[in-house]
Amino acid sequence: MPYRALLGQLQWVARCSRPDIMAAVSVLSRFCTTYGPEHFMALKQVVRYLKGTKEYELELRTASVPGGGGTGPSRPLPLSIYTDSDYAGCKVTRRSTSGIAVFLCGSLVIFSSMIQKSVSLSTTEAEIIAMSEGAREVKYVLNVLDSLVDICRPVPMYCDNQGAIHLATNYVNNSRSKHIEVRNMYIRELIKAKDTEALYTGTDDNTADIMTKPLALPIFRVHRERLGIMNLPRGDQ
Repeated sequence: MPYRALLGQLQWVARCSRPDIMAAVSVLSRFCTTYGPEHFMALKQVVRYLKGTKEYELELRTASVPGGGGTGPSRPLPLSIYTDSDYAGCKVTRRSTSGIAVFLCGSLVIFSSMIQKSVSLSTTEAEIIAMSEGAREVKYVLNVLDSLVDICRPVPMYCDNQGAIHLATNYVNNSRSKHIEVRNMYIRELIKAKDTEALYTGTDDNTADIMTKPLALPIFRVHRERLGIMNLPRGDQ
């Protein structure tokens, strides 16, 4: 099967039900016109991984909906978002990769792995870019859901970089950070409007990490489970 045809199928699988392969597919999609034998081998490795985990499915945890199944008034639904970035991970362009994972009532509803549009000069800048992209997702989800259900506000947005959180929540105007001030201001506007709040989480607890780069198998499995991808017994379906 041609490289691009197989890649397209894997992109469809990743976006529909297997976010655990999103980072790998995102990297391999950068070589659609310049792929070599090593890229084809990596693509086949993703296929072998899917074959070995074909019983795994993306679980939507409806039982965690507050007030679900009751007769009383429903409570606001919890929404949370995790953002992360590697640093200069692309060896060709030295651009960083942003990862985003959005959870509604504990279930994964939006996820992405995308290379950033410009080269970041520091890990903090790369994380700020990821946070600003996550903030846009927060605004989008709130705009969509506000007419349907109540959402708990402010929406927690988790990041594992203290410097990025400090820049996003405090006015800092100097030559080192001015070039990312526009992104900071967007995040601050949402924080001021009580739409979101920037919170710290450890790297091992940041589920969006799985969207940015290859991980060691133990932590990969932890984040895969946190995404809701599990080997569900057939009798529970």
